[in-house]
Amino acid sequence: ADVDEMKAIANEFIRQGLLHANAVQFQLLDSNFDRAAGLTAGVDALRTNDLAFFVDVDMAFSAEFVQQIRLNTIAGRQVFFPI
Repeated sequence: ADVDEMKAIANEFIRQGLLHANAVQFQLLDSNFDRAAGLTAGVDALRTNDLAFFVDVDMAFSAEFVQQIRLNTIAGRQVFFPI
């Protein structure tokens, strides 16, 4: 999947009312692929009370899964890490 495909998925979630339009942020880095650098850049871009969702581009997930993340995460107390 590429960035345009990921943006299309996010836009579908927004259309379904599962995400607010300003809830998704895409950030492109000017470097060769480096997973750690990408994760660090994502964490560095977070603001207070933001919820981060890191996923590999080849992982399929549904709107219901995103809702499970939201329901099972409590700021400062609980993370959601399905295995």
